[in-house]
Amino acid sequence: DRFGRKITLIVALIIFIVATIICIFAPTIAVLIVFRTLEGATISATLVVGQSLVGDIFPEEKRGTAVGFFFLLFNIGPIMGPIVGGPLSYAFGWRSTFVFLTIYSFIAIVIVIFLIPETHQYFAKEHFHKTNPNKRIIDAQPIEKPSFEKPWKSLIHLIDLTILPYMAISTTAYCIVIISSPLFSIFLSESPYDYTEDIIGYLYIPNGVVLVIGSIFGGWISDKAYTYFGQEKCLEGRLVPALCLSILIPIGLIIYGWIFDYKLNVVGSIIGMCLIGFGQTAVESAVSTYLTSKKQSEAAAVIAANTFFNSFVGGIILTCAVPMYNAMGIGPYCSFLASLNVITIVWSGVLVYKNVKTGGYVAM
Repeated sequence: DRFGRKITLIVALIIFIVATIICIFAPTIAVLIVFRTLEGATISATLVVGQSLVGDIFPEEKRGTAVGFFFLLFNIGPIMGPIVGGPLSYAFGWRSTFVFLTIYSFIAIVIVIFLIPETHQYFAKEHFHKTNPNKRIIDAQPIEKPSFEKPWKSLIHLIDLTILPYMAISTTAYCIVIISSPLFSIFLSESPYDYTEDIIGYLYIPNGVVLVIGSIFGGWISDKAYTYFGQEKCLEGRLVPALCLSILIPIGLIIYGWIFDYKLNVVGSIIGMCLIGFGQTAVESAVSTYLTSKKQSEAAAVIAANTFFNSFVGGIILTCAVPMYNAMGIGPYCSFLASLNVITIVWSGVLVYKNVKTGGYVAM
């Protein structure tokens, strides 16, 4: 917000590339972990700034579809990772995956520099005035140059009870995806499956296809609901389809967990992952769009808070995943996570219902 979208992306990607190159030559696991952490810290900026950029450009009635397309590549990234990384690691060793990331990131930074304009309203206006000295943009409401806020100030949004339930459902959905995806490769590499790295990578493809479809569909139906429920008259109406589709997440997780618990055919676990992925993409597109609409003047800050909540809780749950499923069994562990997800669905659903009812869309 203070320095603009473009420069933030460029700086973040430069640091990411440097950290990735160090990972290639990491002499110890400690060095690898430290610079993988730095990778995570910098690449998360692209997720926050990217959503803010979408909020800058697209009007609210089209923003859901735009966010869906934005998340499309973000969602298939974890799927493409094993598809690309599996064969690379199998043929050239694990360091080759970081070589690939370095090349890919360099291409990304070139695209940002030459093809992505500055979209923050203040900086875009200032650029227009410099390049068109005889023309002036007159704002309906005066916009001052953004001041630098304390980075942790955005976390105040986590205690806003009007949006916290939606952040919570987004977070539980995200946690379930980041747990189910890596555990999938762990289970398939062990008995009775014993698949090689390249085969495991290919088995991620069905979920990748579902994530593509889900991202686009989730954003599109979010916009349709926004229009149906009177747009700004009931912003929460945008979340109705997402809440309906979110029930696929606990269903898919239970299927996924108990298939592996009883060591049944891998097709069942793939179906479970696909249900999880479709539900999660619908939730993330709708929640992200809703948050930028609800807090338009603080779009970047509220997205930062939501991303922090997702990543912080996800990191804790992912760290505990292996010891917990070892202690409980994967079936009961997935059932436990599914129950947490259902709680957030009900919590969000009650709040949405009240807002929709207040707007006159539910019969008294």
